[in-house]
Amino acid sequence: MKARYVVRIRKKGGALLAALGLGAVLLTGCGEDPPREPVVSPTIEVGREGELTLYQVEPFNQNYYRMEELTQAYQAEVASFNLEHRELRGESGQEPMSLGEVAMSSDGSGNVVAAITFCSGEAYETYMSQYGMSRELFFGTVAEAQAAGYELEGALVDAGNGAPVTGEALAKNQKRNILIFEDTVTVRCPGRILYRSPNVALTESGDADGSQDAGLKYIIIKQGWQK
Repeated sequence: MKARYVVRIRKKGGALLAALGLGAVLLTGCGEDPPREPVVSPTIEVGREGELTLYQVEPFNQNYYRMEELTQAYQAEVASFNLEHRELRGESGQEPMSLGEVAMSSDGSGNVVAAITFCSGEAYETYMSQYGMSRELFFGTVAEAQAAGYELEGALVDAGNGAPVTGEALAKNQKRNILIFEDTVTVRCPGRILYRSPNVALTESGDADGSQDAGLKYIIIKQGWQK
């Protein structure tokens, strides 16, 4: 799996999966043993192996769909994408794209929620790029981000006390994972956020709230197994 990837996050129109907004489901946040909370704003979850899951929501109009029909439409689109992009299968043979649960939101809003997972950034990028909405997203180590040309010194602050992150601190964290994203979303990830850019806020559950700024945003993550 590639350490670095750029993904396109589709906003509106076109294929069924990408056309939905992001929804209210239960997830695990970025902190260590955070409470499970419903997602109430556009959200991307980064998995422990670098996979990306979108949690999407759309008002469920029973005049147009039955839940079974909507689920079948999702399944058909996923199957079509996987058939057309066999070259994007994961290193262990995972399909490029998979569909999780499609169900009514538990918050009583009347929305339907779907979870869609991509086995890699390349699969995510290929799907999203079909619709021309480009939003940059990088996931890899600090060292890989710097090698890719991202200027990190002066771009981050300590997630706890807000102190600027120095070049020396970055040098000590070369092997930690960093997520750099452009879209206005909340991000959930497998670890605790150590450093963030000033345009990212932390939620009570430790997620990264990047919903207030359309520019590039940065978070450095401490994985659960890391010291």
